[in-house]
Amino acid sequence: MTELNANRDLTEVGTRYDHYQELKELWMGGVEVLTRMHENYKTASDEVMRKQLEGAISLIDKQLDILSGFDRKKFDLLREIEAIPRNPESIK
Repeated sequence: MTELNANRDLTEVGTRYDHYQELKELWMGGVEVLTRMHENYKTASDEVMRKQLEGAISLIDKQLDILSGFDRKKFDLLREIEAIPRNPESIK
């Protein structure tokens, strides 16, 4: 996991992809803290928060896939694979 720059400027601009990625890293840090917490200090709400953060990270991953065009490229790849001529004799 990369370390976040704590000296960010509020006027700094970036892409949505960058901002989602930064938020994901921040939340992954929270999951890591909650996972490594000593058993004597864990509460039921810590486990609930960890699961919520993991769910939020999953949603951010889906949004990052959309922003990167992964879904669109995946279906293009499937079409290309299906367009490859098949030789039934070579399957044997």
